[in-house]
Amino acid sequence: MGIFDFLRFRNNPVSDDLISDGVNNILSLPEIDKKVKIPFPPFYSVGTHKETEEERNNINTAYFKNGVLFAVSPRTDVTLSLDEDRQVAYNARFIVSDDVKYDLFNPRDLTQLSVPNYKNSSGTFPYITKDLSYILNMRAKRTYCAELAIPLVYKTISMMIRSGWGQKRDFDRLIVQLKGLNENKHVQYLEKELEKRLPYMSDPDYYQKLSLKRALQNAKTIQTDLLEVPYLGCTCEECAKYQGRVYSISGKDKRFPAIPNQVFHYGGFHAGCRHSFFPIMLLDGTSISKNIYDKKGVPHTQKYDAIHHSNRPFIDDRTIREKEEYQNLINKRNQESAGWNQEGLVMYIKRAAEYYWLQQNLPNVVPKSLGAYTRIKHSQSKKYLTIKDMAKSLMKDLDDSL
Repeated sequence: MGIFDFLRFRNNPVSDDLISDGVNNILSLPEIDKKVKIPFPPFYSVGTHKETEEERNNINTAYFKNGVLFAVSPRTDVTLSLDEDRQVAYNARFIVSDDVKYDLFNPRDLTQLSVPNYKNSSGTFPYITKDLSYILNMRAKRTYCAELAIPLVYKTISMMIRSGWGQKRDFDRLIVQLKGLNENKHVQYLEKELEKRLPYMSDPDYYQKLSLKRALQNAKTIQTDLLEVPYLGCTCEECAKYQGRVYSISGKDKRFPAIPNQVFHYGGFHAGCRHSFFPIMLLDGTSISKNIYDKKGVPHTQKYDAIHHSNRPFIDDRTIREKEEYQNLINKRNQESAGWNQEGLVMYIKRAAEYYWLQQNLPNVVPKSLGAYTRIKHSQSKKYLTIKDMAKSLMKDLDDSL
């Protein structure tokens, strides 16, 4: 018997030969093994770390149980909640995770960091800002010496996989940190290891497909052949043709359209689609809801008959207001994309790493902030040229192009 042989509508069973290849392909989508850990490569060796004065004076400690922050010391202000005072954890020297203490300025301690089990949790999304993997992720992106950044990135990646949060861009950003530190062997190794273990590293629509898989599995649980795609408040021209409808999984319930073929390719109506599918039972009076605005701009909910509305023409039926809202969203995204590029980030990391070296080795002459150092560097000031000569005497060449 097929996986949907239990589906019924009007006492009409769905037989094996009515299950499409598209449905089967989605149901066979591989799951992520959250127990996987990315091992250190054979060419990795633990380095030694020369502390800055600020690091030597750091006594901040963060306490975690099952990967979730529950205390920090010292408290900035005892009247603050832990949420308000978690910056102590973000800047901590020590972490105590499940009763084991680690020094985040000690490379060997970083290699020995234990990945939490995250017991009794499918992930720590409700507490993401208290998640150890999230806090270490932030820490890794502000670490500008290779001897600390390398083990920190490896451990953070393994914790992110275990806790269940993070998308391709989050892992890519960690790899960029090592790229900026010229650790290209580790960059290549991690890219290959992640592609083997995380489907979304090579398939940008993986999560959308996984969402569809969950919907199909839930349809099995409640014994229905129907999936609804609700309206989104802001959507593109293509999705507007398909949203706000009920679809037949098998394609044999003639009261509703069959799921469009492209859905089984992308998990949505196109690459990068944000729409989700939800299994429903068709009852008397089942309706599809949409938020609409009256002439005064006041929103209210409009309900439509599910069968009739699902069979309306497949056209872009957005209002002028809805089209404008979507265009505003696209403009905002374009501006955000224009403000960030990997090449610029790599240059920033290289410059920050150079400044960090100066903090370690020439603490009495280096400016008090990276911004101040950047200004004297770009202006080629007399102070910068003096620092450059002093660094050269210590066998360190400063890069004027950064």
